[in-house]
Amino acid sequence: MLINGQEFSYADLTFSFLGNFNVAGVTAIEWKKTAAKQNLMGAGREPVARSRGGSEYTGSATLMTKDFFALVKAAGYLDLTEIPAFTLTVKFANGVDAPTVVSLPFTEFLESGLSGSRGDIEMSVQVPIIFAQPIYS
Repeated sequence: MLINGQEFSYADLTFSFLGNFNVAGVTAIEWKKTAAKQNLMGAGREPVARSRGGSEYTGSATLMTKDFFALVKAAGYLDLTEIPAFTLTVKFANGVDAPTVVSLPFTEFLESGLSGSRGDIEMSVQVPIIFAQPIYS
């Protein structure tokens, strides 16, 4: 069913974190929730129940090199893994629907580093992240 004909695209996203309200050099973003679940076995060969444990929130942000260095500078030249927790905000605004904002609270970087090789036209760094339960508004 066609509702308004305008889907969100990557061009509709804006990012803000660490005091910068328009981080333009984010070339990719991923976040996901993993729930711990396990089948419980009883008599016979089939599960008889299921247990549930905690949830994990992980993802990654891919940054252009200039934004990677801007983060390092904004953090007082700390390694990204030493930056205190912050809220990463992703705003979806396609110009038709009301904007949707997803906040990833208590975001922290898990790795820091760069790589590149001869012939690269663009250098970017993918940084794994962890965070708390996303807030949609």
